[in-house]
Parts: sequence; C-alpha cells; structure tokens
Amino acid sequence: MNTPDMSDGPQIPEALKPLVDTIKKYQRMYQYQIDRTAPHTFHRWLATGGLNILFMLRIVLAQGWYIVCYAHGIYLLNLLLAFLQPKFDPSLEQDIAATNIEEGGEEEENANGHSGGGFNDDEEFRPFIRRLPEWQFW
Repeated sequence: MNTPDMSDGPQIPEALKPLVDTIKKYQRMYQYQIDRTAPHTFHRWLATGGLNILFMLRIVLAQGWYIVCYAHGIYLLNLLLAFLQPKFDPSLEQDIAATNIEEGGEEEENANGHSGGGFNDDEEFRPFIRRLPEWQFW
C-alpha cells in the first residue's frame, strides 16, 4: 500500500526542493557560526562596539542619514534599557503591596506566615534576572 509522506512541514513542489535545501543549508551554517561565538562574550561586545564606531564614523563622513541614525540610536537605547532592567522589580512589588494595605486590603501572607515581599522556601532566590536576555540583545 502506498502511504503519503508524513513530514512535519508543508508539501513542497519538486521544482522548489533545491531552493529549500539551499536555504536550510545556509540556516545550518548560520546557526553553527552563532553557536561558535556564544561563549566569547567579551569579544562579541568588543566587536559590537567597533561596529558601532564604524557606523557613527560613516554617518559623520557621509554627512547625512541623521534621522535614520537617530531612530536607530533610540532603538538601541531601548534595547539597552531593557537589557539593564530587572525582569521582576522588587520595589514595584513593594509599592503594590503598600498600596493594597493603604486601600484597606490585608497584607498577603506566604506559606510560612511571613507577610508579603518575602520568598517561600520552595522559591529559589534570584538576585537579578534581566528583562531582555543578552543573546536577544544582540
């Protein structure tokens, strides 16, 4: 009995299979290069700084594209701020708890009977978790 091919993707016409294979080959090559550079954090930051300097030098020497550079700078600043901010802000959680108490609500108690803001014994203490992980910042 002849059964249809049960691959995980959509069926690709025969004429496009060489193109799809070439795209997959280049995606694997790209992923290999990304995986090779992952442990070299200092060198990545150094290369990024160098590329930013070259970009700024190009803008100054070309004497143009200032609005595009300005928009790109705002985007990079937004990424940098998200990279530097914690994912869970403890001061914000304390403010919410204080507002709840002021509005007549009760203090929340965790499993150990401690009032809000503390950690449960089951919860692991993580002093800083970035809102935007480093690899996504790149």
